[in-house]
Amino acid sequence: MFKQCSGQNFYDFLSFKRIKSAEMLLLNPDLTITEIALQSGFSSLSTFNRTFKRTKNCTPTEYRDLCSKSSHPMGMNP
Repeated sequence: MFKQCSGQNFYDFLSFKRIKSAEMLLLNPDLTITEIALQSGFSSLSTFNRTFKRTKNCTPTEYRDLCSKSSHPMGMNP
């Protein structure tokens, strides 16, 4: 019934929501990747890494690095 209403199965919907939450948490450099995985609802770091990479085509660490570089002019850190 969920898939009929939303167009996707519940697991995919839940994974999408968890990854969106993780994206926001990755902007905080004080949190470890493990903390972010757990706060986003993943039960293990390996599941988080695998799901994130499948969804975003990069690892959480690569995503964090890309975001931190893009937030500074010319990719330079203060």
